Amino acid sequence: MDWDNHRQERQYFEKPPESTTWKYFKVGLGLMLGITVAWLIYAVIVGSLVMGAANEMQKQNINTMNAHVERIRIQSEQIRLNAERQAAENRRIEQLKLQYEAQERAERNRQQLQAAEMEMQERKAKEAAWERFYKKQVECDNPASNAALVECGNEYMRAQRKFEQQWEAKRQQGLGM
Repeated sequence: MDWDNHRQERQYFEKPPESTTWKYFKVGLGLMLGITVAWLIYAVIVGSLVMGAANEMQKQNINTMNAHVERIRIQSEQIRLNAERQAAENRRIEQLKLQYEAQERAERNRQQLQAAEMEMQERKAKEAAWERFYKKQVECDNPASNAALVECGNEYMRAQRKFEQQWEAKRQQGLGM
């Protein structure tokens, strides 16, 4: 019995014999695990390559956007400077216009003053010429009658008409009196 015990003991401690299905299942499971691990490694490698490419593209996009933003900033700065130059030019032009208008007003005032002086001189010359031209008769200082007063008034009017005609004729000739 000893032999039987030993055999039984040995059978008890030994592994039970595996079935063929179980062997195939383990091989299949091993293959599946291997394929899964290989696929995961592949996914990690491809993912890191894709992420690297995406990061590179993102960096390029950021660089492109930064360059575009810089161009826009430079253009806006140029536009601002041009606007400032234009505003300064407009102020300068406005100042020149104001100076020109002031000069024109001063010239008109000078011309008006000169014309007024010439008119006053002409009036004085005309009055002096009238004083030389018209000599009132002594009887007209104190007329004795209304008829004499009327005759003095008529005489004055005739002399004034004659003087005006002569004055105007000489004035048109440019000689003055």
